[in-house]
Parts: sequence; C-alpha cells; structure tokens
Amino acid sequence: MPYIFDTNSIATLSHYYPKRFPSFWSLFDAAVEAEEVVSVREVLKELENHTFLQQWLDDWLDEHKPMFHIPSAKEMQFVVEIFKVKQFQALVGEKQRLRGKPSRRPIRDCVRECERRHGRYTRSQKRRRLKDSECL
Repeated sequence: MPYIFDTNSIATLSHYYPKRFPSFWSLFDAAVEAEEVVSVREVLKELENHTFLQQWLDDWLDEHKPMFHIPSAKEMQFVVEIFKVKQFQALVGEKQRLRGKPSRRPIRDCVRECERRHGRYTRSQKRRRLKDSECL
C-alpha cells in the first residue's frame, strides 16, 4: 500500500540529516525501494526548481528518481475530467498555466477525489491500495 508524497513532505525531510537520523533513512530508503513511498514527476520538477534544497537532498533525489512516477494515460484522463468542472479549473493559476510550470495539484486532487469516492482515510486508519478500476 503506497504512500504518496507531495512536495512539502519531501522538503520537510531536508531537516532530517542522514548522519543524524540513519535509522530513519535506512527505513525510508527501503520503503522507497519497495515502492511503498511514491510520488509523481511534477513533484520532482517542483523540487528541482527550488533553491531551498540542501545538496545532500538534491543528491538523494537524483538517486531515487524512479519513485517519481509519470501518471498513466488513464490517470491523466481522470485529471481531464476533473478540469471539466469549473470549480476545479482554479487549481492551476493562470500565470502558472501560461508559463507552462508544472503543477502537482491536479494529480494530488485526483487522489483526494478517489479517496472521497471510496472512503476518506484518517491517520489512525490503515490505508488500503485502491485498484485503478475503483478510481477511474
């Protein structure tokens, strides 16, 4: 059952230096390797464009690029359906859209919509992996 990490979650990891928290990084690296922790390509692009990253985290991202998945055609079609609804069109700002900057919000909101349809999860509940057919 994968956990989907957003930009802010990965940026927060920059405060957990590998030399200071070796057991955390050992477990986290194992979770990434087992695809229990994943993200999307747009998150990686956002992180690469920020200057707040420390060099060690930048190096870590380079070593773990496979964790940043490219959304499938089916997932992107679901995002298209989301943007047909006027209220969701504001998720990507006009400046961002015109500049062609990446936006992870539609993907994140796609996941949230899937969770809304099939049951909202709280931190105390175990997450279950949803099949593509359940979401799309």
